[in-house]
Amino acid sequence: MGLGPIPDYTLYSRGQVTLATFLGGPLGGTVLMAQNYRRVGSYQSSRSAIAYGLLFTGVLVIVAFVLPQSFPRMAIPVGYTLAMAHVSDLLQAKMFAAHIQSSGRKSSWWVTVGLGSLCLIVTIGVFLVGALVVPERLMSK
Repeated sequence: MGLGPIPDYTLYSRGQVTLATFLGGPLGGTVLMAQNYRRVGSYQSSRSAIAYGLLFTGVLVIVAFVLPQSFPRMAIPVGYTLAMAHVSDLLQAKMFAAHIQSSGRKSSWWVTVGLGSLCLIVTIGVFLVGALVVPERLMSK
């Protein structure tokens, strides 16, 4: 138990960031990481997390359209989910551990699933827009 005041906010754990990423792509994980940053007052890091999530989602759309059909499609979500788990560890593990040490609470798993699912809908929308924008000659055959 910490000696300071108990935080009146919750934070998302590495596992929750990983689940949101699995459900909603890179955007799902970065939305949770952004909320963590915002809750501890790191607003610039929060905006950066969202920007990186949007950027990586856009890159993911482009990569998905240009990969050959023979490429194992499950490698993409497995890769970005494992990468996000690692990034979450590198960037927020100490912050989360200090929060828990000072008797702070973990955010809801239900909210995690909801936000991850909402990000899935956004990601599907980005893929649909990508299908309209990416020239057909660039799409994998």
